[in-house]
Amino acid sequence: MGRMSRLVVWSVMGLSGLPLSAVNADWVSLTSPDVAAPRIEVIEPGPQHVILEFDLPGFETEELTIDGQAFTRIALPGYPPLLKEGWPELPTISRSLIVSDEGLPHGNIVARKLVEIPMDPVVPSKGNLPRTIDPGSVPYAMGSFYSGGTLYPELEFELTSPFILRDHRGVTVRIYPFRYDAQRGVLLVLQSLTLEIVTSGTGGTNVKQRVTRPAVDHQFQRIYDQFFLNSDSGAKYQPITDPGPMLVVCDDAFLGQITPFVVWKEQKGIPVDVVATSVVGGTVDGIQSAIDNRYYSSAGRDLVNQRRRDHPYVQGHGSGLLPHGRFGAFTLW
Repeated sequence: MGRMSRLVVWSVMGLSGLPLSAVNADWVSLTSPDVAAPRIEVIEPGPQHVILEFDLPGFETEELTIDGQAFTRIALPGYPPLLKEGWPELPTISRSLIVSDEGLPHGNIVARKLVEIPMDPVVPSKGNLPRTIDPGSVPYAMGSFYSGGTLYPELEFELTSPFILRDHRGVTVRIYPFRYDAQRGVLLVLQSLTLEIVTSGTGGTNVKQRVTRPAVDHQFQRIYDQFFLNSDSGAKYQPITDPGPMLVVCDDAFLGQITPFVVWKEQKGIPVDVVATSVVGGTVDGIQSAIDNRYYSSAGRDLVNQRRRDHPYVQGHGSGLLPHGRFGAFTLW
């Protein structure tokens, strides 16, 4: 096991039910003798003040030989690695949180437990390869880090810029549970970490323009529950089980043909608002304005249907690319 000989290592070879685990991987136990996933839990939901706890029960290692030199691959099944070409390929963990509608989010370490493990150099990443390239055909390349580097990554965690996801303003927390010290030949492992994320002040990036709506569309609530760790903390109102209202933008020539579609949607219980393109000026800007006016109204809009659009979601405001509404399209013959 090379420089891992000081550790008690539990082999996971031959065990079933371990998706995404390397075939020849060994389980390095920190708190659990059995393979287990990291625990990430919100203790205080915020959104102005969020406390997040992280615990790492262990991780997987695999020994490789590259050009006659011993290297170690570090893995957390189900979690992606850093893909900086020529630098250590180390797993990272990202989770998103709802924060206040405005202000600057910043994070502080409340408590942590750090373990240092002597280890052969970590396998370098081959970079973010497209699917058209077989990773096995790409040779390993050692970056400058391996000859004169110190610690990678430098930070134990970082926050992204705030973003807007329809009803909420959020931020992503990136935790780096593994950092490699090339000079000392040591892997620094975060066994546990407690973070507080505080949003203070006014203004900032992607300030949420709060729209007073009677309820949250249930389909978007499902997105929030899966995307945000603290989805309950940002609730301004209760989710509704009925689908949100629909806006149909239609060329004047097809208003008669669209009627059966509108009737069908209304029979299903979906309120429908039909707008002819001539009413909004027949231009892209006019259509965008019609959508914006209804999106920011008290009733809001969840569904938008228009000819010649096929993307299921649409961006409404903010500089990110996350969905703010659902967009449908169909062709009339």
